[in-house]
Formats: sequence, C-alpha cells, structure tokens
Amino acid sequence: MGGVGYEGYAYTSPGNVQEVHLLKGDAYIQVIVGAGAVPGTARHFGDLVVARLP
Repeated sequence: MGGVGYEGYAYTSPGNVQEVHLLKGDAYIQVIVGAGAVPGTARHFGDLVVARLP
C-alpha cells in the first residue's frame, strides 16, 4: 500500500483485527482497529493521518 510520499502495508488478522503500518519521511504510523469494524477502517484512518503530516 502506498500513496504520495508514503509507503506501508495493511493486515487483517483471522480474528478480524485490522492493522496498518505506514512510513512517511521520519514518521512511522501504526493504526490498529478492533474486531467488528467495517473492512478498510484502519486503512482509511491511516490515510487520514498521513495526509496531515508534512
């Protein structure tokens, strides 16, 4: 997964816990969303966070 100026990966566990790990410059962002969330929720939150980083 990646976008303008960042790279990362997303993972959904067998228990439906979503994780996104992103790197933008010197910033490392990890978003974890508990089971039961709508698919893609962690990825969406990660995109929102990196969009606000310089």
